[in-house]
Amino acid sequence: MSPALAAALRWAEALDHDDFDRLPELLAPDCVYHNPGNDLIGPEAIITSYRQSSLWAHATFDSIRWDSSCEPEGDDAALITFLDITDHRGQHHEYRCRQRVRVGSDGLIDEITHLPIAEEEGRLADFFERVGVVR
Repeated sequence: MSPALAAALRWAEALDHDDFDRLPELLAPDCVYHNPGNDLIGPEAIITSYRQSSLWAHATFDSIRWDSSCEPEGDDAALITFLDITDHRGQHHEYRCRQRVRVGSDGLIDEITHLPIAEEEGRLADFFERVGVVR
């Protein structure tokens, strides 16, 4: 297994279980998270972003859980597909997005790039409208 795939699997598993205490040990000190319109630098800013999203989701929806999968992209990168499984007001929705992680020679994640899936963004907006959620 490539170092990048191993790091991606640990990262995705921790996020799937809201294990935010485990995340700092997986990120390089100067890690960059490229999120559309908002680059974050450093473990604290990156983890805070993920934590805030999780807190918002748990406070907003009747139920939410995550189930991710990973695939290698060479020795220094891996692609994570995040699956958000949501139930709210009698409606079920599954949302997918992707993130590419790059790993340095130390085995730590040094770059995360969010890769939205256009059709998923539209489906999510439709779900939010159906169940009356504003973000």
